[in-house]
Formats: sequence, structure tokens, C-alpha cells
Amino acid sequence: MKITLKNIKHAAFNSQETNCFEATLYVDEVKTCKVRNDGHGGPDFYDPIPGGVERPWERVKEIDAVLNQTMLKTDWGTDLPNCLEIEVAERVNEYLEMKEYKKWCRKESLFRLPGDEDGSWRVIAHPYSDKVKQSIMSKYPTAEILNEKIS
Repeated sequence: MKITLKNIKHAAFNSQETNCFEATLYVDEVKTCKVRNDGHGGPDFYDPIPGGVERPWERVKEIDAVLNQTMLKTDWGTDLPNCLEIEVAERVNEYLEMKEYKKWCRKESLFRLPGDEDGSWRVIAHPYSDKVKQSIMSKYPTAEILNEKIS
């Protein structure tokens, strides 16, 4: 099952315990509903939209029934059944991470090497160019260059 969010609007100023956002939810590339969270720690809300399903909360139950069959490992050693709320939170976090990466890459060149910690990037304080790429790759041929992933 492919869960996608489009038209994401994030309100950092209102995000307290959870991300405050709204987005259009697509399931298996089918427009489903609007999903939103007020950012105060409560659950996501699923609202009908033109072109989406008529009763989104019923579709959410169906989606959760499928997703609940997959158990997720937690950092505290227990298993947790997957659900749409977890999937949506991951998509919002991925969107915010990519937005931050794009901001970084406007003025700097970022790369990492095999074995570097996930989410950590080495920084060259110059805008990315062919010359910077050649410099990185000549010294670190196995480098992963973030600027190329998001361009």
C-alpha cells in the first residue's frame, strides 16, 4: 500500500507536541481525503474533499486493518502495529527533512561517506558545482552527495 501526501502545509509556529499540518492524502495513487493535525498532541483528522472518498473515516479503518498486519520495532524493545497515523507522520517528517536539506544545499555542498551516521552530512561551505563534485569524488569516491539527490 502506497501512502502519499501532496499539497502539504506545515505550521511550525503551532506545532507543539505533534506537527501542525494539512495535506491531501493519496492511497495507491488515488485521491482519498484531506488529513490534518492541530499540532497539540491529538490524533489526525480525515476530512472529505472533492474528488476523494465520500466517507474517509471508513477508508481509514480499511487502511488501518491492512497496515496493522505489519509490526514496527520500537526503540524501547516492543513491537507496535503500524497504522495510517504513523505513516502520515513519517511522510510529514520526510517532507520537512527534504525542505531543510534543500535550504542547506542552496549555499553549501553536503556529502557523507559509507559508515557515517544517518542524517549527518559533511559540509563544504561553497555552493555545489562540477568543480566541488570533482573535488569530493577525487578524495572520497564512495561519497553520497546530497545536492545531487535533491536537485
